[in-house]
Amino acid sequence: MLSKNIASKAISIIQKTGLAENGFRVGDKRNFMATTYVDLDANYKLLTEDQAVSVEVIVGNGQIGSYSIYLGKALIEVDKTANLGTKSGLNGKNASVIASIRDSLTETNWTSIIVNIIEG
Repeated sequence: MLSKNIASKAISIIQKTGLAENGFRVGDKRNFMATTYVDLDANYKLLTEDQAVSVEVIVGNGQIGSYSIYLGKALIEVDKTANLGTKSGLNGKNASVIASIRDSLTETNWTSIIVNIIEG
Protein backbone atom coordinates (compact mmCIF):
# COMPACT_ATOMS: atom_id res chain seq x y z
CA MET A 1 0.00 0.00 0.00
CA LEU A 2 1.40 3.38 -0.98
CA SER A 3 1.42 6.15 1.57
CA LYS A 4 -0.78 9.15 0.73
CA ASN A 5 2.29 11.32 0.08
CA ILE A 6 3.90 8.84 -2.34
CA ALA A 7 0.57 8.16 -4.03
CA SER A 8 -0.07 11.88 -4.59
CA LYS A 9 3.46 12.27 -6.02
CA ALA A 10 2.85 9.34 -8.37
CA ILE A 11 -0.45 10.84 -9.53
CA SER A 12 1.25 14.20 -10.05
CA ILE A 13 4.02 12.58 -12.14
CA ILE A 14 1.48 10.67 -14.20
CA GLN A 15 -0.48 13.85 -14.89
CA LYS A 16 2.56 16.03 -15.65
CA THR A 17 4.24 13.53 -17.98
CA GLY A 18 1.14 12.61 -19.94
CA LEU A 19 1.31 8.97 -18.85
CA ALA A 20 -2.42 9.08 -18.03
CA GLU A 21 -3.20 9.85 -21.67
CA ASN A 22 -1.19 6.77 -22.64
CA GLY A 23 -3.28 4.45 -20.51
CA PHE A 24 -1.10 4.38 -17.37
CA ARG A 25 -3.04 4.36 -14.11
CA VAL A 26 -1.90 4.27 -10.49
CA GLY A 27 -1.75 0.62 -9.47
CA ASP A 28 -0.71 -0.60 -12.94
CA LYS A 29 2.20 -2.99 -12.82
CA ARG A 30 4.46 -1.06 -15.14
CA ASN A 31 7.89 0.17 -14.16
CA PHE A 32 9.22 3.52 -15.20
CA MET A 33 12.22 5.42 -14.00
CA ALA A 34 12.50 9.16 -13.65
CA THR A 35 15.90 10.47 -14.68
CA THR A 36 17.45 13.87 -14.60
CA TYR A 37 20.53 14.91 -16.52
CA VAL A 38 22.49 17.90 -15.28
CA ASP A 39 25.45 19.27 -17.20
CA LEU A 40 27.49 21.78 -15.22
CA ASP A 41 30.48 23.55 -16.66
CA ALA A 42 32.71 25.09 -14.00
CA ASN A 43 36.15 26.59 -14.44
CA TYR A 44 38.78 26.36 -11.74
CA LYS A 45 42.09 28.21 -11.93
CA LEU A 46 44.89 26.29 -10.26
CA LEU A 47 46.56 28.27 -7.49
CA THR A 48 49.89 26.45 -7.30
CA GLU A 49 52.53 25.75 -9.93
CA ASP A 50 54.13 22.53 -8.71
CA GLN A 51 51.72 20.97 -6.21
CA ALA A 52 49.82 17.75 -6.93
CA VAL A 53 46.20 18.24 -7.97
CA SER A 54 43.51 15.71 -7.04
CA VAL A 55 39.77 15.51 -7.43
CA GLU A 56 37.62 14.05 -4.67
CA VAL A 57 33.91 13.31 -5.11
CA ILE A 58 31.45 12.85 -2.25
CA VAL A 59 28.00 11.42 -2.88
CA GLY A 60 25.77 13.33 -0.47
CA ASN A 61 22.52 13.18 1.43
CA GLY A 62 22.67 9.49 2.31
CA GLN A 63 22.28 8.43 -1.32
CA ILE A 64 23.99 5.60 -3.16
CA GLY A 65 26.03 6.41 -6.22
CA SER A 66 28.99 5.80 -8.43
CA TYR A 67 31.24 8.18 -10.32
CA SER A 68 34.15 8.27 -12.71
CA ILE A 69 36.78 10.97 -13.21
CA TYR A 70 38.25 11.68 -16.63
CA LEU A 71 41.12 13.84 -17.82
CA GLY A 72 40.28 14.64 -21.40
CA LYS A 73 38.95 11.32 -22.74
CA ALA A 74 41.16 9.20 -20.48
CA LEU A 75 39.52 7.46 -17.52
CA ILE A 76 41.58 8.27 -14.41
CA GLU A 77 39.63 6.76 -11.47
CA VAL A 78 36.31 5.17 -10.57
CA ASP A 79 34.74 5.71 -7.14
CA LYS A 80 37.90 7.06 -5.50
CA THR A 81 40.02 10.22 -5.39
CA ALA A 82 41.89 10.89 -8.64
CA ASN A 83 45.41 12.28 -8.72
CA LEU A 84 45.66 14.38 -11.87
CA GLY A 85 49.28 15.57 -11.70
CA THR A 86 50.60 19.14 -11.48
CA LYS A 87 49.58 22.39 -13.18
CA SER A 88 52.23 22.07 -15.90
CA GLY A 89 50.86 18.67 -16.93
CA LEU A 90 47.27 19.88 -16.88
CA ASN A 91 47.61 22.93 -19.14
CA GLY A 92 44.87 22.91 -21.77
CA LYS A 93 43.18 19.78 -20.40
CA ASN A 94 39.68 19.38 -18.99
CA ALA A 95 38.75 17.14 -16.09
CA SER A 96 35.24 15.68 -16.01
CA VAL A 97 33.23 13.94 -13.32
CA ILE A 98 30.40 11.69 -14.45
CA ALA A 99 28.11 10.49 -11.68
CA SER A 100 25.00 8.39 -11.33
CA ILE A 101 23.11 8.75 -8.05
CA ARG A 102 20.23 6.53 -6.95
CA ASP A 103 17.56 8.31 -4.95
CA SER A 104 17.26 5.82 -2.10
CA LEU A 105 15.71 8.00 0.59
CA THR A 106 11.93 8.15 0.75
CA GLU A 107 12.01 11.25 2.95
CA THR A 108 13.32 13.52 0.19
CA ASN A 109 13.67 13.70 -3.55
CA TRP A 110 17.16 15.20 -3.28
CA THR A 111 20.45 13.86 -4.57
CA SER A 112 23.81 15.58 -4.71
CA ILE A 113 27.51 15.25 -5.20
CA ILE A 114 30.31 17.45 -3.91
CA VAL A 115 33.42 17.83 -6.05
CA ASN A 116 36.54 18.95 -4.17
CA ILE A 117 39.64 20.07 -6.01
CA ILE A 118 42.66 19.60 -3.77
CA GLU A 119 46.05 21.19 -4.40
CA GLY A 120 49.08 20.13 -2.40
